[in-house]
Amino acid sequence: MFMATINPDLSASIPEKVCDDCGRVVDWSRAGDSILFVDHSNPVRIGILTLSSGARTMIASYGHNLNRPRFSPDGNWITLTTTKARSDHTQVFAIPMKDGSPGPESSWVPITNGNFWDYNPVWTERGDALLFYSSRDGFGCIWRQSVNRMTKQPEGEPTEVMEFHSGRVSIKELNAPLPFLFLIGNQILFNALERTGSIWVLDDGARGNAKN
Repeated sequence: MFMATINPDLSASIPEKVCDDCGRVVDWSRAGDSILFVDHSNPVRIGILTLSSGARTMIASYGHNLNRPRFSPDGNWITLTTTKARSDHTQVFAIPMKDGSPGPESSWVPITNGNFWDYNPVWTERGDALLFYSSRDGFGCIWRQSVNRMTKQPEGEPTEVMEFHSGRVSIKELNAPLPFLFLIGNQILFNALERTGSIWVLDDGARGNAKN
């Protein structure tokens, strides 16, 4: 893993190695002092890299692959997804952080019930809800789960905020690792597969003239 500084003129400093074999970078804390990454182990684990010391703290759950971690805006929580091997169900959790360390698995707060494919959770700016991709309605749509700002316990049922029920634009048709979701201010950024087609009419007279 390497880190470089972007200057005001958009030039970059010489990359500096900050970690060996840390896997895939997923998120950076607002304070700029910690990085979340996904490692290459089996089951997959989540790592927290503290940049000042180079220390790594690993998060694991027996029999589950962990993925798509995100720091909360205040840095006091991490959300992630857990998936059993060869399962088509995932579950979203919120993990409390204390003094830069994640709480034990017994302290993880379940945000979704694990009965659907719920994936790629992101925090709202106030930390009072999580948006995530889900196929719980048979399609691939973006849903919102309100949470208590202090305890992160879910409040009410998830609600659909963006639907993709037509065949033209789809998140569900993307391969499993590809859907990404970002929330910046009041804007949702996501990728989707768009299908378009055209109908052409061949003029028989033009075709005959082309043969001659």
